[in-house]
Amino acid sequence: MEYIKETTENSSSKKKNEGGINLKDVVGLIIGNWHWILLSTIIFLVGARMYYATLTPTYKSQMVMLFKTNENKTKSRNDVMGDIVVTGGLSGSGVSNELYLLKTNQLMRGVVERLHLDVSYSLKGVFRDHPVYNTSCPIEVIFTNEFTKPVSCEIKIKSADKYQIISVNGQDVNPQTFTFGQKVTCNAGSMIVTAKPTTAHSTGSTVIVNRLGLFNAAARYQGQIASELVSEETQLIRLSSTDPIPERSDSILHALFDEYSKSIIEDKNRVAVNTERFIDQRVGIIGQELADVESDLADFKKRNNIFDVTSGSSQYMSQSSAAEKKAVEIETEISIAKAVRDYLNDVSKREDLIPAVGGLSDIAIQSQIQKYNELTLERDRAKLNNTARHSDNKEVTLLNNNRTSMRQALLNSIDNHIAQQNVRLDHAKAELATADANFSTMPQLEKTALSIMRQKSLKENLYNYLLNKREENALQKAITEANVRIVEEPTGGAIVSPNKSLIYGVALIVGMLLPVLIQLLRFFWNTSVRGRRDIEDYTTIPILGEIPSLDKKDSSNIIVFDEKKHSQITEAFRILRTNVLFVDKEAKVFLLTSTIPNEGKSFVSRNLAVAMAIQGKRVCLLDTDLRKRTQSKLIGTHAAHGTSTYLSGIDDDISEIIERDSFFNGVDCIFAGPKPPNPTELFTNERLDKLITQLREMYDYILIDCVPSQILADAKLLAHVADVTLYVMRTGKIDRRYLPELENIYQSKQFNHLCLILNDCKTVGSKYGGYGYGYGYGYGYGYGYGYGYGYGYGYGYEDNQVDAQKGKTGTRKGLLERLFGSKKKKKKKHHKKG
Repeated sequence: MEYIKETTENSSSKKKNEGGINLKDVVGLIIGNWHWILLSTIIFLVGARMYYATLTPTYKSQMVMLFKTNENKTKSRNDVMGDIVVTGGLSGSGVSNELYLLKTNQLMRGVVERLHLDVSYSLKGVFRDHPVYNTSCPIEVIFTNEFTKPVSCEIKIKSADKYQIISVNGQDVNPQTFTFGQKVTCNAGSMIVTAKPTTAHSTGSTVIVNRLGLFNAAARYQGQIASELVSEETQLIRLSSTDPIPERSDSILHALFDEYSKSIIEDKNRVAVNTERFIDQRVGIIGQELADVESDLADFKKRNNIFDVTSGSSQYMSQSSAAEKKAVEIETEISIAKAVRDYLNDVSKREDLIPAVGGLSDIAIQSQIQKYNELTLERDRAKLNNTARHSDNKEVTLLNNNRTSMRQALLNSIDNHIAQQNVRLDHAKAELATADANFSTMPQLEKTALSIMRQKSLKENLYNYLLNKREENALQKAITEANVRIVEEPTGGAIVSPNKSLIYGVALIVGMLLPVLIQLLRFFWNTSVRGRRDIEDYTTIPILGEIPSLDKKDSSNIIVFDEKKHSQITEAFRILRTNVLFVDKEAKVFLLTSTIPNEGKSFVSRNLAVAMAIQGKRVCLLDTDLRKRTQSKLIGTHAAHGTSTYLSGIDDDISEIIERDSFFNGVDCIFAGPKPPNPTELFTNERLDKLITQLREMYDYILIDCVPSQILADAKLLAHVADVTLYVMRTGKIDRRYLPELENIYQSKQFNHLCLILNDCKTVGSKYGGYGYGYGYGYGYGYGYGYGYGYGYGYGYEDNQVDAQKGKTGTRKGLLERLFGSKKKKKKKHHKKG
C-alpha cells in the first residue's frame, strides 16, 4: 500500500504532456544509433567520392585589359597627317560598353575559327570522359564536308598509323580499320583523321570527337566568358573564361583579345578605307584626263615642229603664269568641294563616313567633316551596343537625327564656300584674260601651245596632290593601333567546380543526420506506448517493473527466470517480484490481465510464479483463460480437470484439479480444463469465491492468468477476488491514445490496486525503452469488440502462438507501409458457440 501511495503522489504531481521529445531524447537517439550513423556516414562519403570521380573539373582563367580613351592619346591622326581627318577610339559612353562588346557572338565566331573550336575531343574514361586539347589530344579530325548538324563519333586508336570508327552519334557501327591521313566518308560526314606525335603512346585509347559547327560552338564558348570592371574609378576590365581545359581557356582569352583589337583597328580604319576608295577613284579620273592633255600637247608639237613654247616675252609669260596658277588653285578647291558635296548627296553613301581629303581652305568645313565622322562612329557603336544588350534604339535614332542635321549644315557650308570660290575664280580669270590679251601680238601657234600647257599643269598639280594624300593615308592605316592592351596575362589553373569540400561536407552532414532524422520520424510517427515515460506522461498508475525483450536463445524457453544466473531478464523479474510483494504485504491473490492479447501476461505470470517460489513460498498459478488455455498448451497437455470443471460443478474436490510442480518445484498449477460453451457465465457463480478461499488457505500467493480486460468481461468478473491487479502492457502494442482511458479505469478503481508491468522493453532503464510500429490486429474467437483507437479485435490465436514474446515480427509493420500502405481490415474468426 505504501508503494502505491508514494508512486501515485509522485506521479500526480507531474505535469501531463503529449509525449514530446527534448534534447536529452535526441542525444539518446544519437548515442543509441551510433553504429547506424557511422555506417551511413561511410556510405555517403564513399558515394560522394564516386560522384566526385564522375564530375569534370572546370578551371577559370583571368586576364586584365586596360582601355585608353581618346583623351589619353598623345598624338592624334590630324597631327600625323595634317589635313587628313579621321577619328577612332572609345565613344563617349565609356569603357562600360566594352563589357558587352567583348562577349558578342561575332567576336567569339572569330575565336572559334582561329582556334578550330568547332571540333572538340575527349578521351573515354571509366567514370567520366576527359576533355583534351591541342598537344594533349592524340589525333586531329578535319571535316571536309559542309556543316549540316552536330555530330559525334568515337575513334579507337589501334596503332601508330591505324584507327577504327566504333560509333557515330551514340550508335554502334561495324568497326572498320582506316589509315591516318586517309579521307573517310561515314555517317559523321567526310573527314580526314591525322595522327600526332603522341598517337603511338595512346594505342588502345578511345577518342570522342564532337563537331558543333561555327555558330553552336560560338554560342557555347560565349557562355563561358565573363567580363567586369576592376573598379569604377579605373578603365581596367577583368576578362575571365571557364573551361574544363586550362590551356584552352588561356588560348580563348588570348584569341578573344586579338579579335577585339582587330575589330577596333578595323573600326578606326573605316574613314581611311573610304578615303582610300575616294582617292583611287579620283586618281583614275584625273590620271586619264592628264594623259589626254599630254597626248594633245605631244601631237601639237609634232604636228607644228614646236619644241619650246616659252621663248616669247618673259614678262607676259610671268603675268600669265601667276594668274593661271591662282585660277588653277581656285578650280582645284572648287572641284574638291563639289566632290565632297556629291558624296554627301549620294543616297547610297548616306550611312558611310565622309572621305576627309585636304585642299579645302575653309577650316570650319574641315571641323564639320571631323565632327560628322565622329558622330557616325558613335552611331555605329551604339547600334552594336544595343544589339548586345537587346535594348531599344532610342539612342541610335537620336544620333541619326543629329547626323541628318549636321549633313544639311555641312552642305550649306560647302555651297557657300563654292559660291565664294567662284567669285575668286572670276577675278582670277579676269586677270588671266588681261594677261592673255597681251599675247595677242604673239603668233597663234605659241598661244595655242601655252593653252594646252596650262591644262597639263592643272591636271599634274591635282594628280600629284592626290597621290601624295594616298600615300599618307596608307601610312596612317599601317600605324593604327587599338586603344587596349593586356595588363595581366591569362592565369589558368584555378579550379572553380566541382567544389570538393562542399560535396564531401554535404555527404558528411547528410550521412550523419539521415539516421537521426529517420529515428526522429519513427519517434514522432510511432503512436504506440514506447516505454515508461509514455506511461508517466499520460497516467498516474504505478509501474512495478520493466521486462526486457528476450534474446533469441531464450525465445523458446517456457521459463526464463534462473536464480543461478545474473542475466538482464532474471534481474528484471527479481525487481518485479520485490515490487509486487511490496505493494501490499497482506496481498495473496494477484490478477494478471492486459488490454489486448499477445502482451505477455501468461509469460509474466509463469516466470513471476517461479521467482516467488524460489524464495520458498507456496505458489499457485490459476489459468482462467478458458478459451485459449495457454498454460496447458505450453506443457503439451489437455487436462481433463481444471478451472472449467470445478466452476461448472463437475469436480468438487479442489485437489483433483491441482497439478503439482507443473512448471517448477513449488509452483502448482490449475489449468483451464476442457473448453466450456459458456466461459463468462462460469465466473458469475459462487464456486469462484469458494475456489479462491480454499486456495488462500493452501498457498502463500495465487497468480490468476486472466484474459485481456478490454476484449472480454472475464477480467472484470474476477477483479473482486484479487488483492492486486497486475496490468501487463507490451511496448509497441498499445496506442498511447488509450492511456487516458486506462487512467480513468484506475481512478474509478474498477480493479483492486491496479499496477502496470511493462513487457518487451527494448532498453531496460531508459525513459522510452525502445520503439515499436504499426498496429492492427484481428483475432477470431466468436467475439468481436471495436475499440475507439484504430483497434478491431476478436479474441483468439493460432494454437502454436504460446508466448507473448514469440512471433513478434508478424505483428509489426514497416515504416514505409505505415506511411503509404492502406489500412487493411482484419477479418475476425467466428466460431459457433458450443
